[in-house]
Amino acid sequence: MSGGTEEDGATNGEAAKGGEIKWDHLLRAIHNGQVLPVVGPGLVTVESEGEPVPYYDWLVPEFACRLGVPQENADTLNGVACSHLIGGGSREDIYVELCELVDQSAGIPVPRGLRALAKVLDFDLFISSTFDGFLARALAAARPGWKPEPSGRGAYKPGQRADSSRAKARLLEGDLPKELPATFLYHIAGSVDALSFAVWEEDYVEFLCGLLTEPRDNLRNLLRELKNRSLLLIGAPFDDWIVRFFLRVAKQERLSDRRGRADYLADVPHRIGEPQVFYFDKVMGTKIINASPDGFAEELQQRWSEKYQDFSVDAVLAGLPEEPVPGSVFISYSRDDMDAAATLAAGLANAGIPYWLDLQRIGGGTDWELKPLRAIKRESVLFLSLISRATEADPDRFVHKERQWAAERHIPGEVFYIPVVIDEAVDDPQREPEAFARLHRLSLPGGAVTPAFIARIQGYLDQYHREGKVLDD
Repeated sequence: MSGGTEEDGATNGEAAKGGEIKWDHLLRAIHNGQVLPVVGPGLVTVESEGEPVPYYDWLVPEFACRLGVPQENADTLNGVACSHLIGGGSREDIYVELCELVDQSAGIPVPRGLRALAKVLDFDLFISSTFDGFLARALAAARPGWKPEPSGRGAYKPGQRADSSRAKARLLEGDLPKELPATFLYHIAGSVDALSFAVWEEDYVEFLCGLLTEPRDNLRNLLRELKNRSLLLIGAPFDDWIVRFFLRVAKQERLSDRRGRADYLADVPHRIGEPQVFYFDKVMGTKIINASPDGFAEELQQRWSEKYQDFSVDAVLAGLPEEPVPGSVFISYSRDDMDAAATLAAGLANAGIPYWLDLQRIGGGTDWELKPLRAIKRESVLFLSLISRATEADPDRFVHKERQWAAERHIPGEVFYIPVVIDEAVDDPQREPEAFARLHRLSLPGGAVTPAFIARIQGYLDQYHREGKVLDD
């Protein structure tokens, strides 16, 4: 945790540039399910020449080029769309070209702020005002088993429902499910997968008016959640007037009459603007958090984890799922190295990386070989081979059978098998399968992870979620 205490609400981190954050109040409300995050484009950034750039600003030059709009008129997506329409261009071209651009940029790494936000497991519902798929990718990486399908993702579309098979196959249209699953993502201003989304000001008017005039029974569950929870708006969800309009729709009452739970707005001053700050602070009582969106999200995730997640070895082992976790990192270890394996697992858990290791070899049980076999051959993205004096001492240990299964799955040119030396006494291991004998070995004495190791594993998982495989560069 950054400096400061929950009692005084201040931190030395990036999120503290401005008014105090009463972290204890905010974290407790999140833990009790009373806070609903609303994600805006300010939380969606890409790296350009070594600097983070808002994704929607990054799209502007190519978007303008595709629509034939002069670059001097290309300041924002809204500006490009308006110039295109003023010049007689068709409205349909706006959405077609943006869909193409979003598809082409699918390989861009998930922004760090979204990755952090997805790891706050007390959030069961996410509202996104963006039309891209970055938050969906962040959730898929941070929450094993979640998929961006109708059971876990939806979008609003004003008026006539789309009849596209692509849209129906990818996400739920209309209201939230009556009973929310553990994780649900809702695109309040449409999504490229729904083939309907807001780009320029008239689009936002249509979406928000649709929410306001839609028969209540059609959006009963969505409106209930928006009204009954505090909203945490992160990253300039909309322009000033659109934010107010959205909040009016969400809360279903005059904003200056509101009483009860406070809402929060986290962003930097130049994106919020003095009129909006005055209105929220003086008229609505909204708590302004003067912070960069990604810095705030990372600070929030770190503090929430320290307060509500126990990453001790005992807690990690006690919470280990019995069944292999799809999309996880498999940890192969000798029973003599249980402490090191659990330490490594705790390090992965602390970073929000899904993992699985077999405990039945210790406790016994029937058909205990089947689960690790399935995990290695079908469920795991990466295989960590923990190398020690114990694994080197006896070629007949079960751990070597696991490693042979991993060798059978190995595909040349891809990363799957990662040898990790956990015992400093081992400098030239001889028991690894022949296919992996020349692989570069990582060193994690006692299983203690390092920031570089976590960054490497997270990078591999990000590539897997983007491309369906991890390439050996």
